[in-house]
Amino acid sequence: MKKGASCERKPAWMPSGKAGAPNGFLMEVCVDSVESAVNAERGGAGRIELCAGLLEGGTTPSMGILQVVKQSVQIPVFVMIRPRGGDFLYSDREIEVMKADIRLAKLYGADGLVFGALTEDGHIDKDLCMSLVALCRPLPVTFHRGKTIPRASSEVNFVNRDFLWEDKVDV
Repeated sequence: MKKGASCERKPAWMPSGKAGAPNGFLMEVCVDSVESAVNAERGGAGRIELCAGLLEGGTTPSMGILQVVKQSVQIPVFVMIRPRGGDFLYSDREIEVMKADIRLAKLYGADGLVFGALTEDGHIDKDLCMSLVALCRPLPVTFHRGKTIPRASSEVNFVNRDFLWEDKVDV
């Protein structure tokens, strides 16, 4: 952020009650524009997942859109951290981009972060995910499972213990 620039951070509003909402459910809406974020809040969303490239399954949005969305809504805004569409196997350079994007999203007011990473054999890349979670602290993280659902019960337990699980999984 440029010297003298202001990044007004609105406090996140989180409904009270079980599972984050009065009825026990939290409606999260994936959006890719300021207008969509405002409409999601008006429509009753309890949280926004801010992305670019929704047709690719979601990629990291610009920090400009994050800043304006934060100024426009009162609900929490979780930011997708994904350098490109396609698979969830990342090169060392892509991991560096993800780390830089996490730092910037925190700086620009993200209320939480969303990402996922898999190994070549389709399992959760626990080492990479945990290093990214450490960088995200103290913000909450949602694991974005991508296209592969883990089959090993130990892997599901890992996810349930360390991440908010974004999709319902039958093991």
